[in-house]
Amino acid sequence: FAPRRATDPDPLSKDPKFVPPSTKELRVAFEGLNGLRSIVSPVFFSTRDDGSVVPGLSAVPFEEGRPVLLVGNHQTIAPDLGFIIEAFIKERGVLPRGLAHPVVAGGGGFGGGARRGAAANDEKKKEDADGSLEMPFGLPPPPGALELLTSVRGMADAVAASARDAAETSSADTDGGAGAGLSQFSRFGAVPVSGKNLYKLLAAGECVLLFPGGVREAFKRKGEKYALLWPSKPEFVRMAARHGAVIVPFAAVGAEDGIDVVADADDVSKLPFGVGDALMARARDVPSARAVDTRVTRDGQAEEAFVQPLIVPRVPERYYFK
Repeated sequence: FAPRRATDPDPLSKDPKFVPPSTKELRVAFEGLNGLRSIVSPVFFSTRDDGSVVPGLSAVPFEEGRPVLLVGNHQTIAPDLGFIIEAFIKERGVLPRGLAHPVVAGGGGFGGGARRGAAANDEKKKEDADGSLEMPFGLPPPPGALELLTSVRGMADAVAASARDAAETSSADTDGGAGAGLSQFSRFGAVPVSGKNLYKLLAAGECVLLFPGGVREAFKRKGEKYALLWPSKPEFVRMAARHGAVIVPFAAVGAEDGIDVVADADDVSKLPFGVGDALMARARDVPSARAVDTRVTRDGQAEEAFVQPLIVPRVPERYYFK
């Protein structure tokens, strides 16, 4: 309750509308990373103006009144995200504000797109809740096909419900509840990715964290190890230039050396008896981060699907960030 003093540490955020996590919430979040940390031992490097590379984040150019835009690659299922947030808080006293997929960001910050999308998805489920399965030429479905479809639809509904619950919980935490760790994206400053939200964060002088590959890059297909699935059309450079932001590209490796993708969205789409089509239709009902995905319309890439790949672990590798 006391006023700030000159000896107090700088606040984690420059945005007057955002209340950063408390010391207790930070401690709980960092402790939640200890298990994975003991396995992957993450290390960070940064690059000075003269090109020399130094351990830690001391060379990341934070200047008074100038926003910073961190732009990097998503590793499959993004297990390294918590370490990035933690490192900037501990080493530089800065909380990067993530631009997250609407489902992940939930009700955080400037929008509630996930809840609106979830409501629309609920209406869609009501329409096809009869469990019907159309076969060509009016033929009856094969034995067990309806049971398989019902089972897989049940799993898909459970995943959708989990995402919806996470969004609602995240929104509640933003309103003052205690966050349960770095999985509470909104509590740690994440907002739904949009041009409007990027503008507001840069105008507030914040450090912004952006993964241009989005869900398409986080939910990679087989054979896409460390692929950068970014659009060829620039999406953030002009906005950063308008605010005089420093763009800091970074690379992360290690996570994808410790897993193998054994099934992906393409495999799901090929499931028989209409099951694959039904699941992909449900994935398309999830709110999109882009109104038009130029990676598909312009670059000829595969569509972004909110379908998490099935992975199997390998011998874990150290995580590196530069």
